[in-house]
Amino acid sequence: MNSRSTAVSSDSLAPEPNLSAHEVVFSAYRFAFRHVKDILAAIGAPLALAAVVLFVLCKAYFSMLAFYLRLPEPRMASLAVSAVVAGILIWLLLHAIASMRLARYVGGERKGRWFDFRNMAREARLYTALLRLLLVFAVAAVATGVIVSLAMRHMPSPRALYGSRLAELAFAAAAIVFAVRCGLLLPAVALNERREMLRRGWELSRGHFMKLATVGVLATVLPAALPESVGELLIGQFPALSGPMERGTLASAAEALATNDLAMVVIAVSLSLSAALSLILTTIASCLAYRRLQGIV
Repeated sequence: MNSRSTAVSSDSLAPEPNLSAHEVVFSAYRFAFRHVKDILAAIGAPLALAAVVLFVLCKAYFSMLAFYLRLPEPRMASLAVSAVVAGILIWLLLHAIASMRLARYVGGERKGRWFDFRNMAREARLYTALLRLLLVFAVAAVATGVIVSLAMRHMPSPRALYGSRLAELAFAAAAIVFAVRCGLLLPAVALNERREMLRRGWELSRGHFMKLATVGVLATVLPAALPESVGELLIGQFPALSGPMERGTLASAAEALATNDLAMVVIAVSLSLSAALSLILTTIASCLAYRRLQGIV
């Protein structure tokens, strides 16, 4: 009886989560605007290097794509895929480093401690968790593709179309739920804990999906939309990309982009700005949401 009452009293003293999506988003934007100089000093180097990697990646991709469209060869396709995967892994590593640097700054750590072993371990945990998240998405995407392919082959036309759309919608819904519940809190979990990160994010977000989804839209999707939209408009002004997109036209467009450094700069800069704004606000919002879910005022 005494042990039960002790447990009840202990639970009653535990802090209750106080998560307000709009408060988290507002605080994230306010923190970002108030600390622009320090944030850029903390994450400018890895993000600048990531932009260079993205420029090289885009140039290599469009060059190999143009070659493949002109003269399809399995070896060139394999080389292109390998180059893209390697570039994405390097790019993701640099963003993981930037995210953890910013998370440490939001958590109160200042300059002079960026490169100690503890920080490297945090960055490694975040990078590993991001790779696992991508692996889950990749496996789910492949499974969805197999289901769609089987439906198109073995079902009557109307039912096959409906079945394919249903599988695609199910994949999209599952991806959104998993990204919100496991992905949004990853920077904060990597900063503060050593547990299995995807599972821990799922546990912390239980009962708060809609609030965290709102945070994700306002702190992740919205900041990335404007630079990306501007980049799309600028890329659309290149003559090589106008007109009907047939096979020869696609090859010409890819070749024109690969040899046009200005176009590559526009693509790399717009994507890098989108990713940087999204990373900054998402990381700050992740730390703020984590504190509220843990009952830390």
